[in-house]
Amino acid sequence: MNTINKFLTLQDIENLDKNSDIIYLKALYQCESIVCLDENQAPLYANNTNEFYIYQSSFYLSFCDREKISDEYLEARKALYKTYQAIKKQKSQDMLLLLDKEQKNQNKSKLDKDEYILKTGDQQSSIIFLDTQDSLSNLIHIHSNKCDIFTKSGTLFNIEDLQKQYALDFSSYQTQIFLYSTLLAGDSETSTPLYFGKV
Repeated sequence: MNTINKFLTLQDIENLDKNSDIIYLKALYQCESIVCLDENQAPLYANNTNEFYIYQSSFYLSFCDREKISDEYLEARKALYKTYQAIKKQKSQDMLLLLDKEQKNQNKSKLDKDEYILKTGDQQSSIIFLDTQDSLSNLIHIHSNKCDIFTKSGTLFNIEDLQKQYALDFSSYQTQIFLYSTLLAGDSETSTPLYFGKV
């Protein structure tokens, strides 16, 4: 079977909703800029989740039950996608500026040190990976005075520790916490430190 690579634009991502073909939702989730189509321009594996997508994976648990996908979650993932693509583009440009092997070696330690925190060139948006840089299911995304925290089963973190470790003030952001695609409502006790409130 011949396949065709389709490069996604930000408008393609913006147009996605919970009823979009599953490979587009996977591209959104994984911050991928390409999807594969068949020779008829139809998405490969379209909605065949049972054969292609790993049951109980973070993506499966977030997107394969369409009824659980909220508008808040979709908008948060779209914002993450845009930040990730902006950082990816900036990093590509930065790498082009490395002229020889010696310069690459000089910059290697800096790149390694910052591998779990990515920032846009204007420093206005950042992604903090709570697992590894390959995991887009367990991270913090700060953008436009908002903070979206994406978590999965087994995620453990302490907000006060994160504030100290990354010099963050969560009270200065409009913060949302998602478990897979579910927006967590928060504690009803207003006296609780770092209370996020009810939805």
